[in-house]
Amino acid sequence: MKKFDGNKTSNDEGLNSAEQNIVDLMQKNSNLSVKEIASKLGMTLKTAEYKTGGLKKQGIIICEGSKKKGKWVTVSILFSNVQIVKKK
Repeated sequence: MKKFDGNKTSNDEGLNSAEQNIVDLMQKNSNLSVKEIASKLGMTLKTAEYKTGGLKKQGIIICEGSKKKGKWVTVSILFSNVQIVKKK
C-alpha cells in the first residue's frame, strides 16, 4: 500500500521507488557495486551511495565480505503477492 508523506511516495516500510529499485536490483544480482547500481538505475553515484547508506541504516541491506569481493544481502524483507513487509 502506498503512503504519501508530503515529499515522496513510499510503501509501508518507508522505501521510496528509488530505494525499492535498488533493493530489487540487489536481489537479482547481489554482486553489483554501487557504481553499477547507479548506472543501471540512471542515478548519480552520490545518489546511489546515499540511498544504499540509508538502506543499510534501516537494516534492510548489509554488505557481506570485503568491498572488492563482497555482496549485498537483503536482510529484513519478505515477499508476498502484494507488498513488501519487514521482519520483526
